[in-house]
Amino acid sequence: MLDIEVDLPDNWTGRLMHQGGGGFDGQVKTVESFSAGFPLYQPLQRAVAYAASNGGNRTGDPSEFLTSQTEKSDYAYAAVGTTIAFAKAAVKAFYGRAPSYTYFNGASNGGRNAYIAAQRWPDQYDGIIAGAETMNMATQTAAWLNLARRAGSDRHAGRGPVDSAERCRDRSM
Repeated sequence: MLDIEVDLPDNWTGRLMHQGGGGFDGQVKTVESFSAGFPLYQPLQRAVAYAASNGGNRTGDPSEFLTSQTEKSDYAYAAVGTTIAFAKAAVKAFYGRAPSYTYFNGASNGGRNAYIAAQRWPDQYDGIIAGAETMNMATQTAAWLNLARRAGSDRHAGRGPVDSAERCRDRSM
């Protein structure tokens, strides 16, 4: 299910930033979490409206969300278009006018989202930033699933992150 967040500052400059997702998404990258990760660019403090979505996934686990065609389409591409259309409508309804400038920013899966925005909805953006994009989703997904399978296998029992953290703590005390 697609969740969208749009944050609208009181002192709006006419700019809208659409933030891409990451990994398998699973949650909306809130303006607070974005601002904490990128302290040099804080949209609301700069009076920029902010929009983001969960990519159509509420769990972050592909085995739980890639079960319907709608979820697959949202994650693959549709969430980008739906989010920007919703965000622009919300901005216009709230401020009484459309954004003067609209930007997309994303890295990893958000970088892939940026390429999708540029290919499918180029007229919706005045600037697009794509970083560390993951374009070969078939290979990337296979690698992630293989890593997840190995991390949860009995063969690796006793050597997982919790055990390692406890051993490090015990050695350092």
